[in-house]
Amino acid sequence: MFGPRITTVFASRWRALWFAASILLFAYMSVPEAEAPEDGNSATATAGRGSDGLTAKERERAQKAIAAFEHAGSR
Repeated sequence: MFGPRITTVFASRWRALWFAASILLFAYMSVPEAEAPEDGNSATATAGRGSDGLTAKERERAQKAIAAFEHAGSR
């Protein structure tokens, strides 16, 4: 199908190691980088957030999503 055949990958230990390393490298490169705070100061970055860690806009979006799930579940 896709990629090398499983019998050729594990024909030797070195091939298996290279295959495993390539899979791990692919997974590492596929994960996006974490977002950093805009101003770099964590005290001011969290000033606009409530006790739940959400901004007002994020809280509103979460409440809309919860309401949509509840509405879909009541049918």
